[in-house]
Amino acid sequence: MTLVTGTFFCVMHVAGPVDWPAVGSISTAVGVFVALVGVIVTFIFTLRSQRLTRDGQALDREQAASAASRSEAAAGLTEEYTRRVVEALETVAL
Repeated sequence: MTLVTGTFFCVMHVAGPVDWPAVGSISTAVGVFVALVGVIVTFIFTLRSQRLTRDGQALDREQAASAASRSEAAAGLTEEYTRRVVEALETVAL
């Protein structure tokens, strides 16, 4: 580094002339690679999200089925209790 009027300058030494088309091709290749990695990572996250969604839906179906069976059992008990109350009232009425 060289001190010139109070400012530091970094001097780069280049071995020869810069081949700008090669630099452009390399940067394009790097950009394509990064984009491809992004697509792959997005695909992996999408698959994972779909799997978690399917698992959640299966759990919801299982919980709904057990809630329905509990409701049916409760309705059966209510019907039995109602029948017994009606019988008791008929017995008292006679």
